[in-house]
Amino acid sequence: MASMNRPTFLAIKSHSPKKPVIVFVASRRQTRLTAKDLIAYCGLEDNPRRFLNVPEEDLAGLLSRVKDSSLKEALSFGIGLHHAGLVESDRQFVEELFTFNKIQVLVATSTLAWGVNLPAHLVVVKGTQFFDAKTEGYKDMDLTDVLQMLGRAGRPQFDTSGIACIFTQEAKKSFYKYFLHTGFPVESSLHKVLDDHLAAEVSAGTIKTRQDSLDYITWTFFFRRLHKNPTYYGLDIEAAEQDSVSATNDANDFLIEMVDTAVLELQKSGCLIANMDGSLEPTPLGKIASYYYLSHKTVRHLLKKAKKNATLEDCLNWMSCATEYDELPVRHNEDLVNIDLAKILPFRADAFNLPMWDPHVKAQLLLQALMSRTELPITDYNQDQISVLDQSIRILQASIDVLAELGLLSSCLRMMTLMQAIKQARWPDDGPLSTLPGVDIKKEKKRLLGKETSAPQTFMEIDGLSHESLQGLIRTLEIPHESRKNVRATHSCACLTCKPFLRCEEQYTDPEKSIFSSIELLLHSHF
Repeated sequence: MASMNRPTFLAIKSHSPKKPVIVFVASRRQTRLTAKDLIAYCGLEDNPRRFLNVPEEDLAGLLSRVKDSSLKEALSFGIGLHHAGLVESDRQFVEELFTFNKIQVLVATSTLAWGVNLPAHLVVVKGTQFFDAKTEGYKDMDLTDVLQMLGRAGRPQFDTSGIACIFTQEAKKSFYKYFLHTGFPVESSLHKVLDDHLAAEVSAGTIKTRQDSLDYITWTFFFRRLHKNPTYYGLDIEAAEQDSVSATNDANDFLIEMVDTAVLELQKSGCLIANMDGSLEPTPLGKIASYYYLSHKTVRHLLKKAKKNATLEDCLNWMSCATEYDELPVRHNEDLVNIDLAKILPFRADAFNLPMWDPHVKAQLLLQALMSRTELPITDYNQDQISVLDQSIRILQASIDVLAELGLLSSCLRMMTLMQAIKQARWPDDGPLSTLPGVDIKKEKKRLLGKETSAPQTFMEIDGLSHESLQGLIRTLEIPHESRKNVRATHSCACLTCKPFLRCEEQYTDPEKSIFSSIELLLHSHF
């Protein structure tokens, strides 16, 4: 990648010395490294700030609005950075500067190509591979991503033409030439996730038999492409025989095998019942997976690991192994970052028996860091943590439903505790007042372990404190003066008291196997 920085700089000088330029790179780390090299090459020129179109006296004011240090350095030379690891305000500011031609060069990841509409006169795709942690090697970018990047070249109403440069290995040069001049057809990906689609349709009642499954597939884009390009989907049919009767029979057999495989996988996950007459019935677990948009493999893993009296660590490990975290980005050398991060967190990261670069290990560490309110080691982890949290609540809610369906009451309650801990970004034993602004967690724990532990033992007990008790609590916790008004506001606001009534239609000797027909919550507001 570093060897491509010099040709990138020369391409800018040759093809777009004054007009806007976007340089696409494979990772967030590469945005910073590429910008630094471009700055170094500018330093060898007569005008080191050739990419900057801002008066010197206005530069300091603009840079004061930037939070990221790497971005601030790059902007001072007229080069912007754009990736998901930046905070929203920095991304919007960079987009604004580039749109109004205050900076000439923007170094970005592929997310910019799909998201924000920022065309340029020159587009440089600096490398067509990215690091894939699963294979521990470099993998080719998707052709649709490359095409989307190239589509940013040319600005309507400003330019009559656009220039795009692709830097890649010599061995792939002819491939990309053919791709650019001829193009490739769009293919379906349904065959890769047919089992999850089948589970959802069976749960919805759209599909009731195996024959319904085959009929369903015939109305998809996948079915059309299977007959046009069977080799792509693993069906070996000669091009000259694609319209023959034998080819049609082979395609039908292929579809039947696909459906049978998908049904078998769903049965292994406990999400489907296949009867001898060919009818298909959803199970409660299948409906749970469909309702929460989860893969049946997530449910299968939970079924395999679920047990009585699970600890908080068990529940965290179960949810971190969800299939939904398979695609969490893991970059080069992040295993070393994960090792350092794991040293300051309470739960072991090697309990999975997985390498430290595995995305599931990373998800567990990021969730621990959230509840510990630990500063993340690199800026890339901030956006990764948001991605983990986006998926976490529905995974937790589905896990609670699955454990309830299995009759594992204590594990179900522990999973509820974990969900509350993630929502509050605090560990369950941090103390009820640790969620309030300005409360030091060490002082709160000390208060709970002290002699005077009469009140408040729960967050709701704040509502019953007298004014004198509240003032004493504030002094005990040494809450800063600027945060005290938040505590008083909490004391004066309406407090919800939840009284659960559990009505059981069946009782077992083992309390773990109690089946709850309903849980009613009576909410009383006190002002």
